[in-house]
Amino acid sequence: MKNEALASSPGDAWATLEAGLARALASLGGKEWQYLILSDQRTWWYVQFAAQAESALRAEAVSNEFLAAGHLLSEGQMAALAALGWTPPEAQRAKGDAPAELNYCAEFERPVDFDRVATLAVRTLREVLQVPSPDHLRYAAFERAGRNIVVPGLEVLEREGPDQKTASPSVDAIRSEVLGAIRKASGNPGLELDKDKDIEVRYGSAVLYVRVHEKPPYVSIFSPVLRGVPPSEDLVRRLDELNRQVRFARVFELEGAIYAACEVFAKPLVLEHVVHACRTMGEFVDDIDEGLQAQFGGRTAFGPALPAPELKN
Repeated sequence: MKNEALASSPGDAWATLEAGLARALASLGGKEWQYLILSDQRTWWYVQFAAQAESALRAEAVSNEFLAAGHLLSEGQMAALAALGWTPPEAQRAKGDAPAELNYCAEFERPVDFDRVATLAVRTLREVLQVPSPDHLRYAAFERAGRNIVVPGLEVLEREGPDQKTASPSVDAIRSEVLGAIRKASGNPGLELDKDKDIEVRYGSAVLYVRVHEKPPYVSIFSPVLRGVPPSEDLVRRLDELNRQVRFARVFELEGAIYAACEVFAKPLVLEHVVHACRTMGEFVDDIDEGLQAQFGGRTAFGPALPAPELKN
């Protein structure tokens, strides 16, 4: 049923949303990662925001890196995003930013002008992404750990979360969609779930495992970079270096193995995000595994084991 708060006129509805969004953004905590996503129910176009203690507020608008063929942004829309002040993906690459960050982005330092951020987001949705009215939008707000949070100001929108009236897809349904997307992306229609209900897929010298979790609904992508690695202080230092350099994943040692892992939220489920995370993780592990093996020994996913180098006096 149409929300009564949006039933007056399109202009009034957008003004109401803009004011409410400014309040919602101001309420996001700064002590830990918190996220807010506004998405178009027809196209999966979205703007999203991440608040954290170190860098105040980061906003993103969707790019073609995350869109299916039927919903790609036009050249005119991409030019309009840049004209509004969004930094395009190619400009981020030119500055040497992490290759996984391929949305249009805007960074806001403290003190954040939340009215300005809300205006940018609403103009993006209304003028560039051509959302007919706020009736077509829904929002999700959650912490990094996946727990939904309540933000004031967005009562006019349908919310993605436990209070949503429509039934949520089951974990089996999400798993089936993810499997289908990875089959298509890998060109391997014969991929199946293993005994742990993981999807195992090879990327160069790396092997990835894709697992769907139920509470909260999210998809984890993890890879055993090396197995049979003896622990050492040098190993700890090297993994710390990698974790400082990489922003889309974490690398850690567990029971004699080195793992890389990342997570993608599955509510709302955006299959393009899952596939992109798999590709990014595969490229990352394929790039570092042999170098780490040469330094610390062990065996890669498909290669022979190497002994750990001897310590020098």
